[in-house]
Amino acid sequence: MMKFFIIVALLRSSAALAGSPPDFAKSCLAPSRIQSPDQSASFTEIDRNFAGAVQVMQYKGATTDRSANFGAIAFFTDSVENDNAFFERAFRFYSELKKIDQEDVEHLGAIDETAKLDVYALALKHSNNNPYIALKLLAVYGHDNIGTALYPQGCRSTHLNTVGPLLNSQLYKPGSLSGIQYPTPWVEKGLEIGKNCNAIDEVKLIYRRLCDDNQDKYQADYYHVIASAFLACRNRVVKNKIPSLVALDFLTDKAFYFFETQKVKEYKIERFREEVTMGVSDSSSPMFRGLNKGLDNIAEGKSEILPADEIALLDANDQAALKAILARYKFEVDFRQEQHRMGLAFGAKACKDIYSFAITDPKVCAHCPP
Repeated sequence: MMKFFIIVALLRSSAALAGSPPDFAKSCLAPSRIQSPDQSASFTEIDRNFAGAVQVMQYKGATTDRSANFGAIAFFTDSVENDNAFFERAFRFYSELKKIDQEDVEHLGAIDETAKLDVYALALKHSNNNPYIALKLLAVYGHDNIGTALYPQGCRSTHLNTVGPLLNSQLYKPGSLSGIQYPTPWVEKGLEIGKNCNAIDEVKLIYRRLCDDNQDKYQADYYHVIASAFLACRNRVVKNKIPSLVALDFLTDKAFYFFETQKVKEYKIERFREEVTMGVSDSSSPMFRGLNKGLDNIAEGKSEILPADEIALLDANDQAALKAILARYKFEVDFRQEQHRMGLAFGAKACKDIYSFAITDPKVCAHCPP
């Protein structure tokens, strides 16, 4: 799987494709299992069968999928391979976006960066102003910033991968979704977290990695907002049962909001536990026990997350490292939920005319677009 992602990354970073996008990909346009009425790429049976939030994140109890959102990749691959209109729109959209991205310096966006382009507006242009299709276009490669390449099941997915976004893409930077930015307190706290992680003793490289993932600044990870916006919009559109959502029928905005944000919290905590297990080799050490006790406290929603008994057994440098790592974990669990709230609010509001009912939770609407 990793070799496949590397090959696709090399393809994406190659020279611009010769000819216009339609010329390059025209051999892939027919035949199609699904032909959308009036070429508007409307809601198809592929969309209807998609399991939504569960499938995007591939929640599996205490085990997380670390390398890719396999359910989302399968869904978008199926959409591209079997819907002429959506494939053509996606190819045109990502071709134009890539030309814009190639003008920028390649790097992952930090939390305090701002997108130079309203990528959602660009997606609307390529979707005949259909908000569902626009958000679906963004989510094809915007549900994560690594490991998003479609499975090369045919001509269309293979061709679309060649114009997929680079790591520097405006798609992944705060504000790419109609200018919706992270609130200032979150940005300031994220920068503080990154600074404290960078201050960890360089001799303890594994602790530094646990704290900052080898990044100089706290990363934007704006794909959480994009993925949630698509899911919320889709939740507005779908009218049939979604078996994967624990036998729930169509979810209200508020129910979907609580389901999604709680799942994000559970996912992140289990993900951190995996990182601790892989990073701290001695499971009997006070550092290992301290990090896991801190995660227990975060999961239980305690205001004090630092395990005093384990901290007392550490030297000064390790104490500072444990405190910085747990502060990052606590912030990230809260921040991920905020990111998903932002996306859910945007998606529900953007698609209000597709399947309409009111949002009543004021915290959700705090980030709604005008």
